[in-house]
Amino acid sequence: MQILLILFGVLPGLLLGVLLVALLVPLRLGGRAVFQEHLVDASADASWGFGLLRVDVGPDDGVVLRLLRRPVYRYPGRRRRSRQLEGRLEDVPAERQVRHRGAPGRRPGPGLVWRVARRVLRSLRLRAWVNGRLGARDPADTAKVFGLLVASRALLPGLDTTGIRIEWMEPALDLDGRVQARVWPAAIVWIALTEYGRSRWERETG
Repeated sequence: MQILLILFGVLPGLLLGVLLVALLVPLRLGGRAVFQEHLVDASADASWGFGLLRVDVGPDDGVVLRLLRRPVYRYPGRRRRSRQLEGRLEDVPAERQVRHRGAPGRRPGPGLVWRVARRVLRSLRLRAWVNGRLGARDPADTAKVFGLLVASRALLPGLDTTGIRIEWMEPALDLDGRVQARVWPAAIVWIALTEYGRSRWERETG
């Protein structure tokens, strides 16, 4: 009986401690993209608990969930899935293959999820770096691109484009960009709760 009382007294505290740690430890996000004339490649990652949990996303490897740097779950990438789908469709009659393409449907309008996502994006502490070469065929267009880069430095303090070299005499597209962000799960929960309460209030009063 005493053991049960101890368990019932300790377990709530442990659960509360785990919940607080999960909410107060920041989630770190990262991404990288390469833009070249005939190549576009991008990847992203998210980690929590100083690398305790990590998710890597890429076009080739797909989604990889890692625990203590060891992969525990994999979802095949785009190219691997396309090869698997092609192999399956070869054995399906042509009149039934149309079903795999899907039918155009009505997309849901902006609602609660969209408002939560927008507020979460605003709360992110973003830092981005872009390096490489950039230029257009027409020097006038290159000047416009240069003006946009200068304006982006003023509008987005976390964006560093000083590593981009402008090519005025020849077209060029060779960019390598990286982005890092940090978000607290507690902030996401707070935003979701406030937006849910707002939507309920608008529904009842409207």
